[in-house]
Amino acid sequence: MGITVREILQLDIFKNAKVIAGHNGLHREVLFVDVIEVPDVGKWVRKDTLLLTTAFAIQNNEDKLRELVKMLAEGGASVLAVKLGRFIDAIPDQVINVANNLDFPIICLPLDVAYTDIINSVLSNILHKQANILRLGDELHQRLNKMVLVGGGLPAVASTLAEVINRPVFIENQHGDLLAQAAETEDKKKYQLLKGVRNRKKPGTLFKEKTFAFLGSSAGNQILVPILAGSKMYGMLVVLVEEDNVDEFVMVAVERSATVAALEIMKEKAIFETEIRLQRDFIDELLSDKQDDEFTLVKRARDFGWNITKEFIILSINIDNFKESLMQIKTESEVQEIKTSIYNLIKKVMLRNMLSPIIAQRSDSFIVFLEIINKPFQESKRDYAHRVAGEIKKLIANHFSHICLSIGIGRPVKEIQKFKDSYKEANQALWIGRAAWGRGKIYNYEDMGVYRLLFSHKDTESLTEFYREFIEPLVLYDQKNGTDLVNTLEHYYNSNSNIMLTAEKLYIHRNTLNYRLKRIKEILGLDIDEAETKICLIMALKISRLLNL
Repeated sequence: MGITVREILQLDIFKNAKVIAGHNGLHREVLFVDVIEVPDVGKWVRKDTLLLTTAFAIQNNEDKLRELVKMLAEGGASVLAVKLGRFIDAIPDQVINVANNLDFPIICLPLDVAYTDIINSVLSNILHKQANILRLGDELHQRLNKMVLVGGGLPAVASTLAEVINRPVFIENQHGDLLAQAAETEDKKKYQLLKGVRNRKKPGTLFKEKTFAFLGSSAGNQILVPILAGSKMYGMLVVLVEEDNVDEFVMVAVERSATVAALEIMKEKAIFETEIRLQRDFIDELLSDKQDDEFTLVKRARDFGWNITKEFIILSINIDNFKESLMQIKTESEVQEIKTSIYNLIKKVMLRNMLSPIIAQRSDSFIVFLEIINKPFQESKRDYAHRVAGEIKKLIANHFSHICLSIGIGRPVKEIQKFKDSYKEANQALWIGRAAWGRGKIYNYEDMGVYRLLFSHKDTESLTEFYREFIEPLVLYDQKNGTDLVNTLEHYYNSNSNIMLTAEKLYIHRNTLNYRLKRIKEILGLDIDEAETKICLIMALKISRLLNL
């Protein structure tokens, strides 16, 4: 934190000084003051320095003076102040042109001004400004902490900062979701526009080697400060600004606010995790065979803001490839962050549908109580459940494209004691659906048909024997000859034994289909159109899917 060349010129000690070059560089910041009277100055001059000289080492050598000015400007020095009249009478026009081209200020000093007075005056002002900014920063920090301690949270951080720096403030989480804001309507629109500009940048380049980023565009300027806890980034503080060069106090205020925001986010995270654990424990009990009495369960649910006396459909959401997709993640905390993000995405869909988000996380799966609500338009309970499940699946896929998600849907239930039945049905639909149709889909228990009967049959050996008796000969024939007769038979039955429709689905001529059906009858030694045989073959085909035979 220093003062600009323009501010230095306002000091009494510089009242008779004159800027003769580099007027466009008066915004340069000065942190140090030094005297140069030796020819090899380039080896030790620091950035952001006000350099004082009588040009003793140069005398009246124009070339050396021109090279000195160029070297200082390119080395990051702030300004050169020269005492004319002792060893140099005037600054040559060529040197002035070089300084103007580089926006490097050159100041002419009166001979009677002592270096010690200049150094004391400039450094005193720098220290005073630094102390004042730090004091204001500390006061803001204390004010923010007080606001947070009385329960103001992130909205208090945003509003307090916006009031102090008189600029719009926005606080986001690590996914870019808005957590708090203090801005007028027009500024909110501008924020959304600038967010689009920012999103086109690579995230890793925003804070490379910096604690903040300044992004300027034709749409406006924005300051971005990461909200950090340790090395973990939990969000970002965004400030919209009009100017290209932001006042140092603004930067101090924003960075202090980001620190307080990090503490608040960590506090909210701890509260959230505790609440999630308590909710999960309650739902585990709600879905178990050992429950409290109904009155107690309803009362405990109300402590979470839930009304469980309504009609619900239970969804069981499972991450099929959780272990594979998280193999690259190094720590358990990062794994939990992803699970928390998925939980919040599910919650977002529930709130979007004006539903109470009753959700629990279990290992790599989530349980959702989907409330049945009356709609002004006609939508069956089945379609409603599928629509909401589809929204959940789509939103999670948009955020985590590498995650494969399957969702099982149970039947609607009104009685609290039967919630566990809907949950079991949702899990059965998941197991059956993934076995019969593969992963990554939505499966409704009501659509499982005869699979429900097969799933309930615990004697898998008898099911396997049934499969071997009716369909295995056809499977072995396909494997030996590279034919596709099993698939043909399945399409034939799925098309209600309609020759034209089956041929169309298989993209083959009906004569080809008739030949295949004839071969199937010969291989199995059965009349595949006889009612009893047809039932047995359909069951055997479903057993093969269910048991992955």
